[in-house]
Amino acid sequence: AQALGFRLTADTHSTPFHVYRPEQLDEARVWFESGCSREYFATWLDAEWEAKVRAWIAAQQMAKERPKVVAVCTPGEMFSGVWMWYYVELLFGAIANRRGFLPFQGYCTNPYVCRQNIAREVLASKTPIDYVLWIDDDQLVKWEQVEQLMADLAEFPEVDAAAGWTWIKPEFGDGSAYCSAGMWIDSKFVPLVPEEMPPGTLAAIDVTGFPCILMRRELLAEVGERGFIPSVADCIDHFPGEDTAFCLNAKRQG
Repeated sequence: AQALGFRLTADTHSTPFHVYRPEQLDEARVWFESGCSREYFATWLDAEWEAKVRAWIAAQQMAKERPKVVAVCTPGEMFSGVWMWYYVELLFGAIANRRGFLPFQGYCTNPYVCRQNIAREVLASKTPIDYVLWIDDDQLVKWEQVEQLMADLAEFPEVDAAAGWTWIKPEFGDGSAYCSAGMWIDSKFVPLVPEEMPPGTLAAIDVTGFPCILMRRELLAEVGERGFIPSVADCIDHFPGEDTAFCLNAKRQG
């Protein structure tokens, strides 16, 4: 009514009767002819109804106040002193920002099996997990970067995962950034160049490595641990990595 320009008023001398279904018109007449008695509502505003409403309000408040929980997955075995320092700072960054920090670590000579094992543990966790963060054992990640990925996912609810590949720096080597994100065209990986991306911008991609990727738990649950195994159709020219396989399987599932 207000959208059409009508001014709304209510006479609260009597309790307003909200008619929102046609079948309520007869009820409204009975109530009006009975003198607009409040006792009319006592037939359904009982203790059980009140308990349900209070429980719903409490649940909504708890969900609002519950810290977001991040499952931090680190496959690998080459954890250096510098890397551990960054990892500890990740933990304290999560605490300072009222985020739950749930660590998962595993190593296997077969990277496909390693990812599957960690994913299985994450999905079996009794703790309510909101995000799953994958970081490699040779990448240095700061908590403010993780917070930026959270903000990106909050801004774009239709996006299931965000990768911070433009600002990730490897711990080893010459320290230069390398591109691990791009498009998958005719079974071939076509990389994007970080230097060509304006700062603070987002780009839709087909595949990415997992040096630092934040995904919603729902994505991991829907694709499943088997998502790290490549499809036969993706192995025409070469055998994709487990992270590439997961991205392709996720896109295949929509």
